[in-house]
Amino acid sequence: MAKVQELYQQGVDLSFRSMMLSSYNSMVYAAIRPNHFGSWKEALTAAGLAPEEIYRYRSWDEDGILDEIRRLKNMGADLSSKTMDETANPLIATARRRFGNWGAAVEKAGIDYAAVRRRRRWTKQMILEGITDLKKRGIRLQSGDVRREAPALFAAACKPRFFGSWSKALTEAVGPKEKAVQS
Repeated sequence: MAKVQELYQQGVDLSFRSMMLSSYNSMVYAAIRPNHFGSWKEALTAAGLAPEEIYRYRSWDEDGILDEIRRLKNMGADLSSKTMDETANPLIATARRRFGNWGAAVEKAGIDYAAVRRRRRWTKQMILEGITDLKKRGIRLQSGDVRREAPALFAAACKPRFFGSWSKALTEAVGPKEKAVQS
């Protein structure tokens, strides 16, 4: 295990995947054999290293995911999916796989996801009202202007489940004649 310690001191990535793709893969194969250490984790431990600090990916079970969500909530963390994507991607990615989506995982942890959600749940009516509001405020309804002024509205309008394009949303909101004036 002296070689593992030497590699660690050199700053070599000792994660299992990295080692298997390196010139040291024969050492890893030998270490994980049942008559040696049985696993790379056990080999790292025998070398006096902390596998959890080396592994790139944490292994999450459902209880571990829920405990971590609760821990983050108790620390006052922003549990919105946008922030979690930016700050805790392995957790949110695993939670999505295990629970179907981030909101379901947060709810299963006993937290009201509606209270932490930052993204708006759009409806066709909300989009139409948003377009009308922009018009009332004197904002040009050209796609470039709307993308700068109200990017979430623009993105929602263009989703296939709503209008499929900004042009179609605009036609429905203000009518074809008014749309021609705005465009």
